[in-house]
Amino acid sequence: MAVIIAHFDAEFTVDGTDYVSRIALVTNNGMQRGDKLLEIGGVFQWYDLDLGVFTSTRPSNPARITDIELFSDPIRPLMVFYPFNVYMTNPPLSLLTVDLLSASGLDILLNFNVNDLLALDGVTSTTGFTYADVITALTLTQVLDGFGNSGFEVDATATILP
Repeated sequence: MAVIIAHFDAEFTVDGTDYVSRIALVTNNGMQRGDKLLEIGGVFQWYDLDLGVFTSTRPSNPARITDIELFSDPIRPLMVFYPFNVYMTNPPLSLLTVDLLSASGLDILLNFNVNDLLALDGVTSTTGFTYADVITALTLTQVLDGFGNSGFEVDATATILP
């Protein structure tokens, strides 16, 4: 299953320090697709690669994921979103047409699992890691594996409403 979302926020811990990141999957609200931000002092901030500082306004050279920024869908070249692969942990839902025709609606419950979604690319040790180290190394498993593994899973169940 593919999902289209504007940005992805994630909480994670590195060597006992908690972080909240935001990765832009479309250009929106001052962010450009591929931008990586960290929450610092309750505010998401970009990391300026030229000056080596965090800032609340987008710099000309922010930390970003180039594969997301430059992504172009070969089938839908005008698509502005970076799509996420989400793997179904159970077999696909199967519903009978006759049941759907007599139903008043459908209730679908999605339980997402995002373990192994984030990665620190090229990092062999996190000892002494700083916010700058985290934001520059942070990436998504799907980017590293070329859409082969997103680390994003969903267990979906559907109930037909009478």
